[in-house]
Amino acid sequence: MYCYTMAYSLQCVLRELIMWTDISSEHPIFVKTVAKLSRKDLPKDISEELKKLSKSFEALNLKAKEQLVDAQSMAAQPMMYVNMNRAKVLLNEFGRLNRIWIGLIKEIMKYGKEDKVWQTLLSHIEEEQTYMDRLFHTLYMQI
Repeated sequence: MYCYTMAYSLQCVLRELIMWTDISSEHPIFVKTVAKLSRKDLPKDISEELKKLSKSFEALNLKAKEQLVDAQSMAAQPMMYVNMNRAKVLLNEFGRLNRIWIGLIKEIMKYGKEDKVWQTLLSHIEEEQTYMDRLFHTLYMQI
């Protein structure tokens, strides 16, 4: 992490989660599209896993949006224990999906090793996902 992140409210944590789950749901589709356009022959099981991960991050995004609505209705109250625990569950789920995604990126990097642009793209996405992992771990510890 480049700087310390403060969880000053449950709403800010959920907004971060919404933004990063949106990005995380787009990354697998982007990788799959670039692979196809650059003639990387990814195995069917990897293509299916990319699709599955995208849908899983989308579902997590919807759960975070629902919880944000709940949190906003209680904006005048401090972080409530029940809502904090629900947020922790979402953050844990992000971490679980993210670890799967980072592992899959490492597997995908085995394809197109000679293509420096492809490798740079995958490395960039891996760095972003690693950043997200540190961010949410830090926020989790503060809740």
